[in-house]
Amino acid sequence: MESSTPALDFVVIGAQKGGTTTLFEHLRHHPDLCLPADKEAPFFNRPELYSQGVGHLFTTYFPQPLPKGRLLGTVTPQYMCIDGCASRLADAFPDCRLVAILRDPVERAYSHYRMASRRGQDDRTFDAAIAEMLAGPEALAAGRASSALGETYVAWGEYGRVLGGYLERFARDRLLITYTADLERDPAAVLTSICSFLDVPVVLPESLGERFHVGGSRRRFPNVQRRLRRSPVGWIWKRLPQGTRSRVFIRFDHWNVRSEAPDEQDGGGPRWSAETEARLREHYAADEADLAARSGIHLPWI
Repeated sequence: MESSTPALDFVVIGAQKGGTTTLFEHLRHHPDLCLPADKEAPFFNRPELYSQGVGHLFTTYFPQPLPKGRLLGTVTPQYMCIDGCASRLADAFPDCRLVAILRDPVERAYSHYRMASRRGQDDRTFDAAIAEMLAGPEALAAGRASSALGETYVAWGEYGRVLGGYLERFARDRLLITYTADLERDPAAVLTSICSFLDVPVVLPESLGERFHVGGSRRRFPNVQRRLRRSPVGWIWKRLPQGTRSRVFIRFDHWNVRSEAPDEQDGGGPRWSAETEARLREHYAADEADLAARSGIHLPWI
């Protein structure tokens, strides 16, 4: 990396559907931190962007000129989804500090499924989808190699496997692991731990305790993005800068979700069968044990 290139000081790497939007909203107003205007700045998961050099990350997503005296960071949960992100990030910024926020992987998988279903990418039941993804070694390998939303419910909850890639390239003290349940129960404690980890003063936002982008099962306008891409004006979208497209997509996707009360989200019925939960718990057991051994943590849902 050229000496003139700024450093990326920290990244919230995920997990996807773990509360990263809420964490972003709480961190982005901290006076000693500088984050992109909108959550998610896909770069290390996009080889075609990474090949343009790390300076492209800053000119695409961060305010110009870059503020002095503030830590630069992103909240990009794709980095716990896509292979190669740990290596690219370590090669570019070996001293970067990483924050992972982990959610019970069964709950995470179901929330992931609901998002895919809402977007029209999966018409299976959750039980049927999980049965297919746990059908055998080939199915598991396919999920780990995929980046498709409707194929990765199981794979993206394998925290030991995913974070193992980061622990191979970053020192253990560069990774802070926190939990979605703690963010919901005691957000002040979670933000205090993150501020301490980043070595900045503790600043608690006015929005503390508010949850952002709580998922729903319905969209206000289904398939709008797909129809837009296929319309005659789709070529305009492709010519917009990457940062602009990312901001527009994220803002529209968040707005397009019709939020529901918890008792409305699943019609009051069970979300998955006891057999599905047992199979998922069994599948994740070895992965969770490996993560606990390598990182020295105790996962709260076990």
